[in-house]
Amino acid sequence: MFQLNALRRAAACALLLAAASTYASAGLTDLPTAKINGREMYYYEVSRGESIYGVAHKLGIDREELLKFNPSAADGLKPRMRLYFPVSERPVVAVDEPKAAAATPTPMTHVVKKGETLYGIARSYDLPIEQLIILNPGCDAGVKAGQRLVLAKAEATPANNAATGTHEAPVEEPRYEVYNPVDDHVADNAPAPTDSLLLYGGTAAAPAERKEMNVAVVLPFMLESEQPGRASQLYTEFYKGLLLAADELRESSDAKINFKVYDSANSSDSTRAIMNRPEMAEADLIIAPDGYSQLAAVIDGAPDDALVLNLFNVKDDSYLLHPNVIQTNIPHDPMYDTAIRGFLYRYEDRLPVFLSRAGGPADKESFVSELKKRLTEEGRDYREINFDTILRDEDLASVDADLQAVVFVPNSGSASEFAKIENAVTNKRQGALRPENVVIWGYPEWITFRDESLRGICDLDATIYSRFFSDTRDFRAKELAERFRKEFGTDMVEAVPTQGILGYDTGRFIIRGLREKAATGVFPTDFSGLQSEMRLVRADSPESGDRGGLYNEALLLIHFLPGGTIEKICL
Repeated sequence: MFQLNALRRAAACALLLAAASTYASAGLTDLPTAKINGREMYYYEVSRGESIYGVAHKLGIDREELLKFNPSAADGLKPRMRLYFPVSERPVVAVDEPKAAAATPTPMTHVVKKGETLYGIARSYDLPIEQLIILNPGCDAGVKAGQRLVLAKAEATPANNAATGTHEAPVEEPRYEVYNPVDDHVADNAPAPTDSLLLYGGTAAAPAERKEMNVAVVLPFMLESEQPGRASQLYTEFYKGLLLAADELRESSDAKINFKVYDSANSSDSTRAIMNRPEMAEADLIIAPDGYSQLAAVIDGAPDDALVLNLFNVKDDSYLLHPNVIQTNIPHDPMYDTAIRGFLYRYEDRLPVFLSRAGGPADKESFVSELKKRLTEEGRDYREINFDTILRDEDLASVDADLQAVVFVPNSGSASEFAKIENAVTNKRQGALRPENVVIWGYPEWITFRDESLRGICDLDATIYSRFFSDTRDFRAKELAERFRKEFGTDMVEAVPTQGILGYDTGRFIIRGLREKAATGVFPTDFSGLQSEMRLVRADSPESGDRGGLYNEALLLIHFLPGGTIEKICL
C-alpha cells in the first residue's frame, strides 16, 4: 500500500502544476475583452505554473480550441502571456431563457475497462485528475477493471436539502506535496555527526516491525523556472519512472511506503530549507540532488538513521565520510580496477594491441596506462600501434591473428575515433582464417552507438564496460516503455542512463529495501534491475576510517556479438 497522491498528481500534471493553488472554474464569457485589430476578443493572462490543459479546463474549452486561436501556446505557456479568443465565436445565451440540454452530457460514472489508467480516464472525459481522486477516495493507488468511478457529484436542490435536513459536507481540496523552491536564506545549523553506524545486510536483533516508511525525493525539478531546461526534464522523467515502480508494487501487505517530493530548485539555500521542514525528521530514506552543495545540505540535515541515496553525482565521495550515504554508482577507481580485472580474465589467451592516433584525442589514456601497467605486472605481452589520420591495413600488417588471437584496445571512446579504426580492424577480422581471433575492447560511450556504428561494434565482437545498460529489444524494457508511453503520453528521452528506467529501478530497489528494513531492521545490499545492478559494500578506505557509507561495486560488461545479439555480464 502506498500514499501516492503526491506522486500521481504531480506526474499527471507533468510536474508543472506547482503545487498548491486551486481555482474556481470560469468560462470565456467571464473574461475581460479588448479590441485587437478592430476585432473584439476575450483575453486571459497566464499565471505562473499554469499548463495548456489546466487553462483550457478552467475556461471551459478544449485544448484544440485554445491552440486554434493561440498557436504560439503550443511551445508552452509563460507567466503574463495573454491568450485571446474571438467574442464572435462564442454563442450568446439570453439570461431569461433556459439553456438547451447538452447533446452529449458527461455521464455520472465510468466503469473501468482492462488496461485503463486513472490519468487516461481523466483525459478522456476532459476532467482534472484531482477531481477523480476527490470523488473516488483511494483511486490514486490504482484502478482495476470493473471498478466504477464517479465522474460528477449528484447535485441536490436547496429544497431537497432543506426537506431532508442534510447538509453537504465540504469536499477536501487535494493537497499537493511537490513543494516549491524556497528563496529565503536559511542559516546553516546542521546537527552534529552521529556516532552510530547503520546496518546494511547481515543480521540484526529482532526489531519492532515498522508499519510505515517515509521517502523524501529532493531534486531540482525547477518548477518556478520559465525555461526549466533538459536537466529538469530528465529529473521529471526519473520521477515518473519511480512512480511506475511504486504503482507496480502497491499491492502488498508489507510496510506502507510514503513518498513526498520536493523541488530543490538547484539551490543550496532551498535545499537547506527543505531539510529543515518538520516532516524531514521522519524520513527513512532521502533521494538527493546532484549539486555538491545541495547534496551536502541533504547529508547534513538528514536524520541520523536515514539513508541518503546519491544517484546522480558520480564523482562525489561523501560516502567515504558518512555512514548513512549510499553511492549507487561504482566510483572511478574501483570501476577501472574492476574493468581491468574483467579484461584480464576475459582475454587471458589474447594479445592486447593498443591503437593510438598521433594528435588524436586520448580520453581513455588513464585507463589504457593502468591496463598496460597491470599487464606488465602479470608478465603478459602487448603491442602498441601508432597511426596517422586513419588506421590502414598496412598499419596492422605486423599483427598475425592466425598465430595468436588478438584484442584491439583504442585509446578513445568517441564515435569519430572509432570510425577511424573500424575499417582496418574489420578487414583484419575478415581476412583471418578464424575471424573470432580478432575482437575489440570498447568503452561506455559506445552504448550510444546506433545504426552503422552499432552494427560495426557487433561485427567486431566488441566488449565494453559500463555502469548502465538497457537493451531496448528486451521484452521487459519494451513493456516498461509502453507503460510509460501509455501513462504519460510521451516516450522516454534517449539518454545514458535512461532516466525513466533509472527511476523505475530505483523505485523497486528502495521500496523492497525499506520493506525489508521495516520487517528485519536490515537494508539489503544486492539488487538486479532493468538497467543497473546493485552490489553495495562498505567503504574501508583511509578517508573513511572504517566508518564510511556504502558504494556500489557492480560493473557491467556488455558483449556485442556478430548478428546483433547482446549479452550483459555483471562483474
